[in-house]
Amino acid sequence: MKQTERRASLIEAARTLFSERGFHGTTTKQIAAAAGVTESLIFRHFETKETLYRAVIDDYVENSRRPDWYDNIRGFMAGNADAELIRALISFVIEAYRSYPVMQRLVLFAILEGYHQEADRACHLPKALQTQVITYLRRRQKEGFLQPMDPAAMFHIIFGMARSYAIGKYVYKLKEMHASDQEAVEAFTQFAIRAALK
Repeated sequence: MKQTERRASLIEAARTLFSERGFHGTTTKQIAAAAGVTESLIFRHFETKETLYRAVIDDYVENSRRPDWYDNIRGFMAGNADAELIRALISFVIEAYRSYPVMQRLVLFAILEGYHQEADRACHLPKALQTQVITYLRRRQKEGFLQPMDPAAMFHIIFGMARSYAIGKYVYKLKEMHASDQEAVEAFTQFAIRAALK
């Protein structure tokens, strides 16, 4: 097996275990067993377990970014398309959890275990884009199109509805999540539009 393939195999095994047990609950011995290699081989590719953990995050960040989604969100802001922006944000969150449930579990563990920097890096909506959306909401409030409330709170209400649904359906796999993703997007969008728009 080539070095790059072996490294990818180690990252995949580590991703699965870190998402099931967290960083502290996973040993390099367990990762080696899952990858079908010796523990010493891990340390030929990664200096420490923490280096491997960061490589798992880096791999996700590198392979999961969706520039097309970011461009759509920025386009809706440029066009003052409030309802379309809300729908795009909700769709984006649900899509991220549907596409990467293992990484979403890993991010939850990272937060619980105090790896906030790693969790922030793996966040599916980059902090810079979150800031842009909040700035946009503030501007639209000043222009009189949105309800007067803290724009960061408004963002987190919109984001949080979708995230709660997606965590329940794709991370916890709750049986009572009967709505299709499209039905959820539509319901959350209509609710948010009624709550946010004047």
